[in-house]
Amino acid sequence: MSAQLTHLSVSLTPPIHAELMLNGRVRVGLERLPLIASAGEAGRFDAALAAISMDEAGILAGEPAALEQFDRYAGLLAQGLVSFIHIFDPELISLSGVPANLGAPLLAALDRAVDAACFYPVRGAIILCDGGVCHG
Repeated sequence: MSAQLTHLSVSLTPPIHAELMLNGRVRVGLERLPLIASAGEAGRFDAALAAISMDEAGILAGEPAALEQFDRYAGLLAQGLVSFIHIFDPELISLSGVPANLGAPLLAALDRAVDAACFYPVRGAIILCDGGVCHG
């Protein structure tokens, strides 16, 4: 019996959509699950992320207010991903819908936040996908 890849795919373009490839089957509608405890501030995972203002120019310029919002966004997203990592231990997590210029900073922030929040070393990779091309 061959091993099956467990792959979590999340589209961050509103409305957020998440699916999981598990044991050769795709499970859809994961965005409706209460993924993170702190999402209660906005009610749902997608609402919590959408409520955060992302000033791409300000983030790239290093403006403190923009960086604070960016860190909050990355932290909330990491909490949601960690919930899935603890349950399914995916080999691959692909994210799409991230502004291209924020890809590298977001991956770095997610790697730090996910590593800090996981109970065990993360074995899977987090990558960004845009138009069928993946980076990570």
